[in-house]
Amino acid sequence: MRFNNNASHCMFIGNRRLDEVIAQDTRELEQIGGSFRAIAERMRAIHEWVRGTPYSNVKGKDFDAAVKIIGLGLTKGFQGCPFGCNCTSSDDVYTISNRTGKKLTLNPMTAHLAEEHHLLEKDNEYGIGAIEFYKGFMPEGSCSGELYIDDRKVHKLKNGGIIRANFGKLLVDFR
Repeated sequence: MRFNNNASHCMFIGNRRLDEVIAQDTRELEQIGGSFRAIAERMRAIHEWVRGTPYSNVKGKDFDAAVKIIGLGLTKGFQGCPFGCNCTSSDDVYTISNRTGKKLTLNPMTAHLAEEHHLLEKDNEYGIGAIEFYKGFMPEGSCSGELYIDDRKVHKLKNGGIIRANFGKLLVDFR
């Protein structure tokens, strides 16, 4: 798999190894019953809502309970896919999680990388971990309700119950 981390001025994954980044996010998604496709769909939904709404009606507004739009921007040119796909993007949406305060920049490329290459960027304004994305940017109830730790199903939620799981310093409520 050809990957050009330097195809972006801010590098897609910093100084990390591609296989380790993808493996970590894959493990996190398995733990919470999430998916790269769901992340990509959410990124696209936010981006498409912003692109289809007049700017004055978007900036500072909530997309929903989880996400606030804090701005829009254009890159200095088209950003190509670091894997050599024909996908490009040039318009960014600046967001902040109403739950966690995490700022995240989204564009069609971030969604493409998540869905097609199972890659969430790291160490830049587009970067986020899988659990962190679910915690801050997905609607409540987005997880499958199954909690996996080290590939073992630990608990299945019933009728809106809550599991509290502590992943290092990140406390996640699965509803």
